Amino acid sequence: MELELNLTKEEIIEGQAEFIKFISDDFKKQLVIKTLENCVNDKDWPRNYYNLRDDFLPNLVGRNAAKYFFWVVFGGILSEPFKSELDFELKDVEFDLMNYVMLNYSLKFIRAKKYNVNPLGYDAIWFTFGPENDRVNTYIKRNDEEQFMLRMNPFEFTNMLNDSLEYFTNMINDDVLEYEIDKEEILENVLSIRECINQLEMKLTSEDQHNE
Repeated sequence: MELELNLTKEEIIEGQAEFIKFISDDFKKQLVIKTLENCVNDKDWPRNYYNLRDDFLPNLVGRNAAKYFFWVVFGGILSEPFKSELDFELKDVEFDLMNYVMLNYSLKFIRAKKYNVNPLGYDAIWFTFGPENDRVNTYIKRNDEEQFMLRMNPFEFTNMLNDSLEYFTNMINDDVLEYEIDKEEILENVLSIRECINQLEMKLTSEDQHNE
């Protein structure tokens, strides 16, 4: 579990109370926003994310309030097991501020943490199409914001997928990679991949049968 989400029910309740007490003063509320802005806009971002989480904000609002703040920003309201057993809601005094922060900073914080864990790791992929329908532009972005593009036809695309899956499968079968910590999430991805492959196979084979 993300450290930001690893709070007990008591820590959430206590942290919320302390955070609300601090931001009830409009001047102090603006200090929170300014602290976030200064950190995110600093030349050391995203490397200084942990300074914000562990030093800057706790020194401003208090350690319990800071933990609560990041719990909300990282989606704690929707996380298990609190989604079902914690009767939680944002209070009126914090509602506008926290919605502003989640809208403008949640993704920045998540990406900053991913960058600090592995700058060269995978962040996102998206696709675009030109006037012709025989090729797709594939953009792959790393955690350090670097990206590259592959322009492939359907065969090249499936060839890339096949090579990747075959190589990854061999590494898992040969115990080359340690995967136990993420085993459940990896299995979910594998099941999703299998479902996509089944749909592709049905589409391609049904077209062959139709053409016969």
